[in-house]
Amino acid sequence: MIASVALATAALILPGCAGTEVREGAAAGQQVRDERAPNARIRYNQAVILSDGLQVKDTKKYNWPISWFKPTPEQGNVGRIAVEEQGTRRLPMGNLQVNVVIRNRDNDDVIVQARSQFFDSQKFPVEAPTAWRNLNIPANGVLTYQENSLKSENIEYYYVEIREQK
Repeated sequence: MIASVALATAALILPGCAGTEVREGAAAGQQVRDERAPNARIRYNQAVILSDGLQVKDTKKYNWPISWFKPTPEQGNVGRIAVEEQGTRRLPMGNLQVNVVIRNRDNDDVIVQARSQFFDSQKFPVEAPTAWRNLNIPANGVLTYQENSLKSENIEYYYVEIREQK
């Protein structure tokens, strides 16, 4: 009798242990790790170029005006645009202003879109991202993108996204 009860109990317990555990409900978030994109997470206090189309795959098609500026194979691909400078300053009312200097390395005008998001000292968003704004950067020219936070308290970080015009 004891042996048959033990067999019945084992028959009920063992199938649950043998398979993959199924969990329901909320789960803790996990960081995505991808060897193809080791820096794929948000980089605070940075302006990032999102679009592959803003990256030059063949630098031979461009007529670089100065030979020393022409990229070498060791330097890799050179983008159609580059973030030359970036930074912030506090306005008199306490709002944070972000400034990003973007260089057009192309011989034609380039239209890009940019938007900003602002974060508090714990890196939580304090405002929704701004609307995408079109920026027409003249051929071989420079343009400064500027955006102000709406709030003035507890804003410590920014994140600027730049993409091709949609």
